[in-house]
Amino acid sequence: MKASVSIPIPGSRFAGQNARVNFPSECVYCGGRAEEQVRVDLYNSAQSRGKKVEYAVTLNLPFCHEHASLGAQYKKDYERVMAIIAIAVILHQRHARLVISPASRNWGSSNRTGA
Repeated sequence: MKASVSIPIPGSRFAGQNARVNFPSECVYCGGRAEEQVRVDLYNSAQSRGKKVEYAVTLNLPFCHEHASLGAQYKKDYERVMAIIAIAVILHQRHARLVISPASRNWGSSNRTGA
């Protein structure tokens, strides 16, 4: 038995029409027996003719246990990497303010007093 999702398409030349997506009853990754449903939230926003258009869809995709747990691990790893990148950017910005700003002030003041 296949799961089917109908997605409305507002704000385009296809307005009023629906896109239809069929999902298999097997694992979407390997085609094995579906043992779990994994929730996937999709969101997008765009500017169209001066109006902001937003789309949000929640899908429950069938996965076997192995690939569902592997996907969960990938998601955790991705979140960890993004957190590390955010911390690195914050530290870089603070370091840049502490190191570059005082040096540029000292350089400017030494020029004024040195002549």
